[in-house]
Amino acid sequence: MSSKGPPGESVMRKPTSRVFDQEELLGALMPTLEALYQQDPECLPFRTPVNPEFLGIPDYFDIIKNPMDLSTIFKKLDTGQYKEPWQYVEDVWLMFNNAWLYNPKTSRVYKYCTKLAEVFEFEIDYAMRSLGYCCGRKYTFSPRTTPCDHNSMW
Repeated sequence: MSSKGPPGESVMRKPTSRVFDQEELLGALMPTLEALYQQDPECLPFRTPVNPEFLGIPDYFDIIKNPMDLSTIFKKLDTGQYKEPWQYVEDVWLMFNNAWLYNPKTSRVYKYCTKLAEVFEFEIDYAMRSLGYCCGRKYTFSPRTTPCDHNSMW
């Protein structure tokens, strides 16, 4: 299963065999979501689904195929739709990656997103450790590339 994390990172991981109780996930993950909601004004553009018509961005759904926002994540967490914590983590990163993809780097939303991602990276580590993981980050192995020098001889 491939999943995405911070920009430029993706990993292959095995599905978990552990079964998580909804209350356990809620107790561990809700504080990370609350930490994002507490970032004001940074969380404001992420609190509700993007409304392209209201915002005057008619191409939004042409670019963003899987929209995500904090209220949707909250609802999924609160109603037990996440069966394991990585599903939650993937939705939060989906929200961030969507914002980074759609908005220019110089925009307010892009900068707010970057701030929220920093807060999330800090908060999710503790939550994931409480659920038995080493951290909440997904790392990839990138083998070192050795350039070929066609002019050298063996």
